[in-house]
Amino acid sequence: MDDSTSDGATVWKVAALALALIATGAGVFTYAMYGALTTQLAAARSEAAAARAEGASLRAQLTALEAQAESEQLQREGAQARAAASRPDLPVELTFHDAVLRSGKIAVLQNLSDSDLEVELEVHSPATGEHLDRQLVIGAHGMLQIGAAQGWRFAPGQIVTLDSNRYRPMVRIVG
Repeated sequence: MDDSTSDGATVWKVAALALALIATGAGVFTYAMYGALTTQLAAARSEAAAARAEGASLRAQLTALEAQAESEQLQREGAQARAAASRPDLPVELTFHDAVLRSGKIAVLQNLSDSDLEVELEVHSPATGEHLDRQLVIGAHGMLQIGAAQGWRFAPGQIVTLDSNRYRPMVRIVG
């Protein structure tokens, strides 16, 4: 019985030693992984801080560029307004009448000048978002009618702009 007890104790000692070695190895491995992960975490935090700083810098640049663009737009609009104010009124009479055979309204453009006029007709419908843009020529002392037959039904609330390079633009709202 002494031999079997001695063999059992040896087996237990070997098993305990193996477990101790495994535990020690696992501890060393865990410590090494902890060090590597700590290094990676520090690098990730540093990269995140750099990205935040770059983002803040880009936002500041964007804000400055937006302010500059807005300033330039205001200058352009001011220059255009001054240029338009120096031009004479467009010699066109623009009226709107109910269509006889179809629904909606028709626009009547009458040239009051002694020469042909090239104008740009722009119609915007805020209610639907529709938009029409056409180049027209109105003969000297002539008249044009535009309505459903020409592909556009005028309706109350639409914004109509007539523009010509030599004259101040005319803006009317269909009533």
